[in-house]
Amino acid sequence: MKQERMEGGSPRHDEWQALEKIGRYAEVELAKEENAPIDPEDFAEIYRTDFDRRDVNVEVSKNENSSWRALQGMLVSTAELNNTFGEGYIRNSSNFDKKRNKVDLIAEYENEKGAASYLGVEVADGTNFSRKFAEIFEGIKEGDLTDVKYFQSGMDPDKKMKLGNIPRVIVGAGNETIVDAGSAWLDGDRTERKLDTHYLQYQTLVESQMQLDAFSKYARKVGRVDLVKTLEAMHSRISDALGDLVERNGKIPMKDLEKDKIFERLKEDLALEFQRVQGGGGERLAA
Repeated sequence: MKQERMEGGSPRHDEWQALEKIGRYAEVELAKEENAPIDPEDFAEIYRTDFDRRDVNVEVSKNENSSWRALQGMLVSTAELNNTFGEGYIRNSSNFDKKRNKVDLIAEYENEKGAASYLGVEVADGTNFSRKFAEIFEGIKEGDLTDVKYFQSGMDPDKKMKLGNIPRVIVGAGNETIVDAGSAWLDGDRTERKLDTHYLQYQTLVESQMQLDAFSKYARKVGRVDLVKTLEAMHSRISDALGDLVERNGKIPMKDLEKDKIFERLKEDLALEFQRVQGGGGERLAA
């Protein structure tokens, strides 16, 4: 992880041009069968009376955001190759689940004896972190995590099903980080694990780890023992992935990560919302 972090600031013209270039390439990658969004149409015969044809035509307005489009496309296309969320399979969620359930991609992990666990990931456009975290904490209080209506397994493509009560995290990055990572992605052979040594990889894992730590602590506080095991297991998996990354490439100081303004905002809003739902007291999150 040798790249220097760039300071945040107002988007420059050349920066927006770079984001547009990355976004256009991401659209090409997402059009490939292995990266395309899950198609609800493929579930019509399986779901039968539970299938709603209107789900097929759902559109996602966030596609108009250049930063979101570039980051979402880059993560869907490279996360499995680079183990961005640990070793597992990455599926691009249906537009229905992107809009209704706020899940942009799904990480699928094989556990012992062939069982699987899942992590829903929302790619943030840099706004409304507090509201998003408030919704997640409220769901935990009520005993609910996140559902996915349309899921096709990466381990077994013949397996199509709904997912219920899976953890969800929110990830994001500033324009400078996206441009730097995107430039590395576009430079040469796309099959190489170029982003494995990029600080975006570390940043994404830290964002996920912080949230899962907060969610599991809150679930324990409000007595949702049914959710604690799920959240703590996923926190452990992400922490192991982060540990492996640090062992390979070294650790990035938190002060360097905070140069990314989106990361800093996400971290601060998570801490504030965590304190709010605890009534201003209780545990604090690790720095």
